[in-house]
Amino acid sequence: MRTALCFYGKIGGSRGKNGKGGCDEILDVSFKHAEKNIININNKLDVFIHCWDVDYEEKVKALYRPIKCQFEDQISFDIPSHVKSVGDPHRNNNHYSRWYSTKQVLKMRRDFEKANNFRYDCVMALRFDLAWETPVIFDKFDMDYFYVSYLCRYWYLGKDKQRKMLKPEQYWHLRETIDFELKHEHMGYGGDTGTSRGLSDVFFFTKSEYVDKIQNVFDDLDEYTKSKHLRRLSSHQLLLHRLQETELIDKLRFAFHFLDECAVTRMWYKKFHQGKYFK
Repeated sequence: MRTALCFYGKIGGSRGKNGKGGCDEILDVSFKHAEKNIININNKLDVFIHCWDVDYEEKVKALYRPIKCQFEDQISFDIPSHVKSVGDPHRNNNHYSRWYSTKQVLKMRRDFEKANNFRYDCVMALRFDLAWETPVIFDKFDMDYFYVSYLCRYWYLGKDKQRKMLKPEQYWHLRETIDFELKHEHMGYGGDTGTSRGLSDVFFFTKSEYVDKIQNVFDDLDEYTKSKHLRRLSSHQLLLHRLQETELIDKLRFAFHFLDECAVTRMWYKKFHQGKYFK
């Protein structure tokens, strides 16, 4: 099986979203996890990269050794006025950046296929800052399906017997230090049924032909966000919407659990948290 490993976006930071905090240690730690649990255990694997962190170009190339890559200064996108922000207004630009970067790296993959007259058996698109704890052996998966990670819900029963919800990072680091039982529910979809429903978007993998249908979400963002339930941008909802629109939803399968097996690196390592999740 020949696989394209397609990294997109920012390297990630140690202090929350938007790449805040230093990138050096996040890059080193994330690469070690990817190297051990993906890169070194799959034969015939090619790496493609689109990245916004131009200052890290040489280091990223030295670590990942991509066959094609592109590093760009961050673009400030022209976002339609009908797009609503959730919390930080910069998040809308982040969503446009995410899907632009995804488009660029998947286009590199497709151009390479065309130039060499072949198709990858498996294409995985993923963010840089994941701490993979479980080996990902692509030969074990049927690539006629489209795989994303499980989304999970974390909670405990308080003294009032009411359910108290936890952030994923709180669950992971509190579960060995408290004397009451934490609950961990494995789910596929996140959110309630209906318009708030979404999928984990930290990675997906499938065969190359299916990836072609996902590649250009960026081109449709302005139109998608005219829909009432997509107006407040969410990549979780956008990915689900795209699978429904392209009739790939019946091919959807879940593999690996977010946090336990493929957490965002800053969530995984307590030293990056600086105590802010444990007040």
